Amino acid sequence: MRVGQAAYGEHLRGHAMLGASPIATAAPELTNEMDLRGSAPPGAVWLPYFVGFSHRDFYVIARTAPDSTASRAGMVRSRALFFPKQSLSSIASIGHALSFLRDNFDDSAPYEDVEVEIDGNIGAPHLGLVNALVQGNAGTVVWAEDNGFEAAIANLWHNIWPQARATLSFRMAFSPKDIPDRPTIATTMSSLEARWIDFPIVKEDSALLDRAAAM
Repeated sequence: MRVGQAAYGEHLRGHAMLGASPIATAAPELTNEMDLRGSAPPGAVWLPYFVGFSHRDFYVIARTAPDSTASRAGMVRSRALFFPKQSLSSIASIGHALSFLRDNFDDSAPYEDVEVEIDGNIGAPHLGLVNALVQGNAGTVVWAEDNGFEAAIANLWHNIWPQARATLSFRMAFSPKDIPDRPTIATTMSSLEARWIDFPIVKEDSALLDRAAAM
């Protein structure tokens, strides 16, 4: 599938859109979404993370990482792909999109529309994530594990229906106050799990709990 892309990062000591391809018409509206939310605890080192959400006529998948070349501390860089929302039923896999964002993260301008594979690479099922979503009563669940999120999200996408894909959202946060939009899944550092005591926490379950989770 041919999709749009955009890049965000430091410009004039602030966070800005660095460029976007023709399909990514909504890219200028998402500059703030592509910045880091909240502040990491002193001394904490956070790893690059993926986000996904709907915006206007697009489903947006992005990767954000610390910018070690920025003129001041705390700056980030992001790269995003823009999928037409009406095509969600035909996108069997976002695994290749996640790989594209990781492998082409440092590419510079020009920013052109790109071809992304939408079949295969469906990740691995994570029963703990499924159980937490079923028990979460449509609220936010928290992924506090340090590994496996990319594969779990890819597999979840493959197994849910198109309308659910359109409302699925995930992003990284250091505390509940960093997610005013209440995404479906908030990823956080394992060392910060205690901050999320009022939220369902994803656990590594060995068996499905009930028929709803199985479905």
